[in-house]
Amino acid sequence: MLLLGLVQAGSEGFFDSAGFPIGQGWNEIALPSPDQSGIYALEVHRDSMEPLYREGDRIVVPPTEQVQRDDRVVVRTRDGEVIAKILAWQTGCQIELHSLNPVYDPCIIELTDIEWIAWIIWANQ
Repeated sequence: MLLLGLVQAGSEGFFDSAGFPIGQGWNEIALPSPDQSGIYALEVHRDSMEPLYREGDRIVVPPTEQVQRDDRVVVRTRDGEVIAKILAWQTGCQIELHSLNPVYDPCIIELTDIEWIAWIIWANQ
């Protein structure tokens, strides 16, 4: 996939008249592809990530991608809770997750209590 900064995108010579990328200066980045095994979608049923994700939105996650600070993630705890949040920070023992909705407080989860964590790469809204 091609990547260009938003500020740079305002300059001439990066798009044709139909909005397709042209010219030099584009970087290339790898994204998980639909044929990559394990990619799946989940439907949102809570309001902790409003206004970004709302009831009924679908989020797509590739479980094999590494997560990093400030990523939007889905976490499944060992007790079966599945939550979509922002990964605020991670240590060797814990993670802190934040909601976009200010009604919800940040939560800290021990890594030993996490079954898996996956990066949200796309949302259908």
